[in-house]
Amino acid sequence: MIKLNPLKYTVLILVTSLFASCVTPELDIPRNNFVIPDSIMSFFPHLQDSSKHSSGKLVDAFYNSEPLDKPYIPSEFEVLYICLIYKYDSDQLYLNRKNDLRLKSKRNLASEESEYNIISSEEHLLKLYSINDLVQIFNLNNDFFLPNFREVFQQYLPFDLNDNTNCGLPADFQIYVLEHDFANVIEESYAYNWNLLPESIKQGYTSGVAVNDSKALIVYWAVAW
Repeated sequence: MIKLNPLKYTVLILVTSLFASCVTPELDIPRNNFVIPDSIMSFFPHLQDSSKHSSGKLVDAFYNSEPLDKPYIPSEFEVLYICLIYKYDSDQLYLNRKNDLRLKSKRNLASEESEYNIISSEEHLLKLYSINDLVQIFNLNNDFFLPNFREVFQQYLPFDLNDNTNCGLPADFQIYVLEHDFANVIEESYAYNWNLLPESIKQGYTSGVAVNDSKALIVYWAVAW
């Protein structure tokens, strides 16, 4: 598998009138308000009984997957995402939640590992790689993708992004993948047939968490394309 080259660059965020990304501290995330279905993020705190996450505080929310009132015809490949960051004041309650998620995960890895690929918008990926490089990357035996957190996060965070990890998270984050498949879970009108993506991965989704023991943080994420 190709190791993605570390790059230093200014974070560029795709914000359009069609997909307006939202950043709202301490937001009470509403249910059933995203194009991404609840089924691939059922472990998110806002979709569970409040008693299971009452000790965690939502400190940041990032998403571009709100449903649109008007018909949408994408002009290029985009990834829909929702990402919520929770901070735990109690180390023990954080560890309880972390262990519960770890036991449910399908794959565990450290953010500093290189044996995984990222999924991101066409605009963002073409700023990082040539078309030939992308074709080679996409035609590898990809078991799953992780989000490119550099594109997702848009403001000050409780941690610094890392140019030396593929996904952008600091090296001390552990990642648990809870759901992933190459299947369509979003409405057809939101999908884009990007010719660089092989048929086997042209549509898909991945979701999970990234945990940080030293800061007692849990980053919940889900992406679909």
